[in-house]
Amino acid sequence: MAQRPTKEERRAIAIMGRTMTRRAICDATGRPMGTVSRILKAYRETGRIEDAPRGRPARATSHEEDLLIVAASAANPFLSAKEIRDELGLRSVSLPTIRRRLHEAGIHSRVASQKTLLEESHRRARLEFASACESCSPDNWRAVVFTDEASFCTRWDVQRRVWRVRLICVLFIADELWAAVQEEWERIRLLPDYVNSLYDSLPRRIASVAERQGGPIIY
Repeated sequence: MAQRPTKEERRAIAIMGRTMTRRAICDATGRPMGTVSRILKAYRETGRIEDAPRGRPARATSHEEDLLIVAASAANPFLSAKEIRDELGLRSVSLPTIRRRLHEAGIHSRVASQKTLLEESHRRARLEFASACESCSPDNWRAVVFTDEASFCTRWDVQRRVWRVRLICVLFIADELWAAVQEEWERIRLLPDYVNSLYDSLPRRIASVAERQGGPIIY
């Protein structure tokens, strides 16, 4: 495919058009007749040397349809682009257009992770722990040092996708993080009743696990 004429070539063709025939200009520049004719016509009618600005094609969806596409993904984030299109009756709109409208709203497709369900071994372990601690009082629990460390895994074997708003990751330096930890710690120290209520709730939590035979509880 021949390269588009440069601005200098267009200017030269326009100047040559004052005294030379189009065929002679084609021979001198090596450009096809259609290109030479288009440049000369634009120059004579408008005095323009550069290519005419190209307008953007009309959007395939209206503003109201754009809002409906976003609303559909918010109502059910697990809908695919095809399902959104079919649900809204936008049969003439392509799937890439549906995705672009969601991207414009900051919504992107992600692989949904699933938490591991309680298996029978988990239930037995939970029930054994509840049985061992069923006689522990709130004062007994106050002697326990709890940490936030926990091990868990999410399932990635089921590749189900979901529409999610892209989160903005804000990085903090160590001093800012430490200041936030200190602020939260001081806030907890000013709420002794809140901490005591957590200890007081532990016997009820243990009893609930036992009642449900190691199954999930409301806490």
